[in-house]
Amino acid sequence: TSGDELLEIAIDSAVRHVSNCIEDEIRKIEILRPLSNRSEYGIIRKIGISGLGGEKVASALKDMQMVKSKCSVVLCISVSRHHSIEEVRQNIATQTGRLRSRKTDQTSAGSLDQYLPDNFLLLVDCIDGQIDLHDLKIPDCGFLVLTTQSQKVHEIMDLDLEIRMEDHLLPWKLFCWSVGPSLVHSSSVIQQMAAQLVKECHGHLRAIVLLARALKGVTDIGVWELALNQVLVKPKPNQIKPNQV
Repeated sequence: TSGDELLEIAIDSAVRHVSNCIEDEIRKIEILRPLSNRSEYGIIRKIGISGLGGEKVASALKDMQMVKSKCSVVLCISVSRHHSIEEVRQNIATQTGRLRSRKTDQTSAGSLDQYLPDNFLLLVDCIDGQIDLHDLKIPDCGFLVLTTQSQKVHEIMDLDLEIRMEDHLLPWKLFCWSVGPSLVHSSSVIQQMAAQLVKECHGHLRAIVLLARALKGVTDIGVWELALNQVLVKPKPNQIKPNQV
């Protein structure tokens, strides 16, 4: 299977992971807001994505309907070791002011509180993985997603959750293990169809295992094509009601 196909599987899985996390945390905030101060929520605010393809996860998040409806503003910035903390802050403030039609001066005392509204989403792509953002004062009223190809994402910023892109190849690894690695790699055509089958399962591990078991030992490409066609015309796993399983 080509690296691009495997990367698409990892990206698709990571997008679901992050979007579900943000949606769950916003729901938690809505429930807890009347009961406690913001600082007491215990919410996952800062998410780091390490490894190849993280920036594509962020790009997909930005375009999701859930994000557009739940987040008050979505900002995207790129940083590198050539940027100072103050330059990063000013970039965020300028973008926020532009989106909210507000005039921005220098950020006061290094704070972004006056610029970032509740439930903001800040997407930060660290191009070279060599900047220290620990002193970047991000308000606790929104969400930050930091992406970097570096595996040392915690050296860039303190995070509540780290997502490693390589971990999101689990659906592919599970399918190969269940159907038999030697079978999957016996034909480039079967490899391509296997990758598409896994992608169409959208991270539904039970569906992946059931498919793999059904195709275990099957070398007839026609049977694989039939399985793929069946998956393409059926409802996605997250659309299936319990009584349909």
